[in-house]
Amino acid sequence: MLKVDEAVYDTNKVICRNISVFDASERGLLSQNILAQLRNFVEYIVQKVYSNGVDTDPNDYQDKKAAWEFVKTKGELRFLSKFHNLLQKSVSHYTFDEGGSERLMLKYYEYTLEEDFLKTEALPYARDLFCYIETRFKGRAEGKIVIGPLQAVETYFDTVNPVPVVAGMRAVLETILGFGRELVGDREFFERIYTITPQLPEEEWNHHTVIKPAEIYDEKRMNVEAPELYALYPFQLLGKYGADPQKAYHTFLHALETGGQMKPHVLGINPGTPCYSGWQYIGNVAAVLGLGDTCGVILENNCGMQNPGNRFPAMWGPVYDAVPDTDHGANIMNMLQLMVLQCSKEKIYVLPALPQNWDVRFRLFAPRKTIVECEYTNGRLIHLEIYPEWRKRDIVVER
Repeated sequence: MLKVDEAVYDTNKVICRNISVFDASERGLLSQNILAQLRNFVEYIVQKVYSNGVDTDPNDYQDKKAAWEFVKTKGELRFLSKFHNLLQKSVSHYTFDEGGSERLMLKYYEYTLEEDFLKTEALPYARDLFCYIETRFKGRAEGKIVIGPLQAVETYFDTVNPVPVVAGMRAVLETILGFGRELVGDREFFERIYTITPQLPEEEWNHHTVIKPAEIYDEKRMNVEAPELYALYPFQLLGKYGADPQKAYHTFLHALETGGQMKPHVLGINPGTPCYSGWQYIGNVAAVLGLGDTCGVILENNCGMQNPGNRFPAMWGPVYDAVPDTDHGANIMNMLQLMVLQCSKEKIYVLPALPQNWDVRFRLFAPRKTIVECEYTNGRLIHLEIYPEWRKRDIVVER
């Protein structure tokens, strides 16, 4: 049997197996599995058509690329391309599950302190998630799970222990284990998973230790995203208020040198060009590092981008995706909030990454049902109010 035929049959079996056990208890995980395998199934079918009976490696990226170019020229096969694009949106840029990502669920609890939600929704989902990871990846190295082969976002293919997955696991587990024993009934389970979770992979660069994209990866880049930065944002394991600020800073510099993203998008050029606009989170990482001047430059350029073909300014792009580029707008909002307010454990940091000569007034929510109101004008803190009052002890003004 041809290799590509084996890939089609094997993927079909996996999809059917997931469907056969589909029920409400693990609907999110099973849906995500099915969508991911369905995308692979379509890709293998396209390669089967393109190969025309010749044996081919179903996991060869260049062959996949050529197969898709071929399919796009055949009108009767274009439906495959359209279907694949829909699957890409479900399992690539977005996480498809029944209640949002586990990280967001835990953040929701930290802000609202709704114990019932934590015990009945967030923690059971987390347990299912880690059970899946533990049983899906059978390999072990020095007592740790070997996660792979997986993509490190869309930049590196067939990696082992990619940072987005490892950092996400560690961030979620550390958050859960930071809760009191009265909140986490099966704490021993999460402690055990934490002990077998891989460490963030590291390498040396310019005499500095930095986070690398994955434990094992081919340096050939397929996209312009920097997966190693997931350790800084959104998971904030490293940073100005996280562990090892120097390692975080040099990881940022290394990622920019490798990927070339430290520039604004220019409308009309190739959408695949590296930049800090669109869904790129370079500005958010700069804010987590407290780089106020860098944040100011990125924010001004991203806010100033406007397509003259659109009457409404906030259509933004196109940058990497279609207009309206909601990723671009959302990153502007997320970045600005990180510039004026960041929280780490019980501490609330005010103005952590705001340029010195900028004025700002805001009212934002913080964890533990907290509200922060602030006005900073002409280099002076004019107003700062915290609700409830007992949280004032946790405030740190970075000025």
